[in-house]
Amino acid sequence: MTTETLTTTNGEKQLIYSVKSNTPWQKIEVRSSNDMPTVWENHIQRYGSLVTLKGWKEDVLCIPKDEEINLDKRLEFSVTTSYHAQMVRDHGMDDVRPVTVQGVVLTSDGTIVLGVRGGFIQNGKVSMIPLGYVVAPLITDKDSNPLLQQFYTESEEELGINKDQYRKVELIGYQTDPKFTHGINFVVSALTSLSEKEVREIRDTSFRIYKEAHDRILNETSDKRKARSAAKQAVLSAGYKNCDIDHDPMIFARNGNDNIEQMISKGSLSHEERTFHLMALCRGGLRLYQKQIQE
Repeated sequence: MTTETLTTTNGEKQLIYSVKSNTPWQKIEVRSSNDMPTVWENHIQRYGSLVTLKGWKEDVLCIPKDEEINLDKRLEFSVTTSYHAQMVRDHGMDDVRPVTVQGVVLTSDGTIVLGVRGGFIQNGKVSMIPLGYVVAPLITDKDSNPLLQQFYTESEEELGINKDQYRKVELIGYQTDPKFTHGINFVVSALTSLSEKEVREIRDTSFRIYKEAHDRILNETSDKRKARSAAKQAVLSAGYKNCDIDHDPMIFARNGNDNIEQMISKGSLSHEERTFHLMALCRGGLRLYQKQIQE
């Protein structure tokens, strides 16, 4: 494993840890409280008035603040609440490091899938798609790999690409995240059997369904939450999995060392005569992928 330091746009240090191609997935151990309902009760009482996304209630993985991470050994994660993760992200708590996973998704004809974020957090910045917090596995899934499973879940929800449409998915490293989650982000590279055209068609069709339902309900009720929920359900009812449509526009960046280096060094990219800045996580993920293709 090799280590590199990047500097974010406002001078913060971001650590990048890369592994060699074809490094085996290590066994993952998840340590959870025996009484998560009590943990939730406590966190709702302590943090409920402060968190931004009150409806987001999931058990998520984290790593204690000072615990070492070694990809050559068994990975050990703890479980906390999404309210706790939001306190780390938005209010400066630093007792744990929430775990996220993102994918450098490569189409069969050689483009990298990116998107401009909407929503409340990091709005207007370029993100890898998919990207998400890692949800704690169910007890019945104790032998599964939660990083890999979360990647597949996020891929379906954000891109409409399912597990069987990937030819190869491998862990390429992890990075610290001083700008967004203030946690640890694991990065995978993933080659899909779908072309850029096919990925774009899935997204454009589901986006049209989403927007039509969203605008109709919003005009009828002026309720943004209800419109968003109805729009997601419309996408699912139409047979599409990618109901989390928070990236617009979707951008297909040319694969290759020179173009990747340009995006990393500039911290931005141009698309349809507009300039979009990269999230620190996106920039770090591109660097990890660049190191992989340079081997």
